[in-house]
Amino acid sequence: MLLERGANVDQGKIEDFTVLDWAYFHKNDLYQMLFLMSRKAKEIPTISGILDAANRSSQALSQYLNSRETSQDSYVRNKLESAMYYATYYVGQDDALDVLLEFGVDPNFKTFDRDESPLYNAAMGGNFNLAGRLLDAGADINAPGVLAIATDRKENFDFLLFLIEQGADVETHGAEALR
Repeated sequence: MLLERGANVDQGKIEDFTVLDWAYFHKNDLYQMLFLMSRKAKEIPTISGILDAANRSSQALSQYLNSRETSQDSYVRNKLESAMYYATYYVGQDDALDVLLEFGVDPNFKTFDRDESPLYNAAMGGNFNLAGRLLDAGADINAPGVLAIATDRKENFDFLLFLIEQGADVETHGAEALR
């Protein structure tokens, strides 16, 4: 009813997300409805649009990006890096992550202003598979907080050992992890 009467999908935020991006992560059926009503989503790349396309294929992502107007490479790079962050934060985005890595998105972020890296997210969840894929793609094992978050829960002990075996710099980052 709100949409039929002109409610603007492209205004406002929920938990630092656009309404459309929030719906993508939390209420997919609502996302599908909102996407159709979003003017912004049809014009410029959005995090949810990138992930939706990347979950389908590399070709779908390429078509998605080519069909959106943007004059700034840095804007697109930021949205791709943002999408990678959320692909590692939310469960079920493995296909999207693989496509983003294949697309050459840097797992060490150059434009997305976030303290946590994709590898941090993998360490937080104790996700060996995700961490291995990110490390293979050049993720910095010594990114801020990675070693420390692996000590956050006793269930992550094996993951902490994994990071050490993969070459995490315990001498430099061990004090933070110890605390």
